[in-house]
Amino acid sequence: MHKIAALPGGWNPNTEGVVFIEQSSAPIVFLTYADTDIQTLAAAQSLLDDSFPDLRVANLLNLQQQLSIDVYLENVVSQARLLSCVY
Repeated sequence: MHKIAALPGGWNPNTEGVVFIEQSSAPIVFLTYADTDIQTLAAAQSLLDDSFPDLRVANLLNLQQQLSIDVYLENVVSQARLLSCVY
């Protein structure tokens, strides 16, 4: 599993610029609004066997702009074999 840098609170519509989550593709993608979900997966990483497929995790708060959603779908999600979204 690869960790991503997370900004508290996610995207702020009052600031300029587009937020891009720069991750490579992986067989499993997990999207959530909860940082606790991300922390739990990071903690569980040490329990996973080396044969476990790569995993990408992202906070949905960072996917608020149409361009950032489109780029993430194209670069990461389109290559996934399993996508899990937790609301």
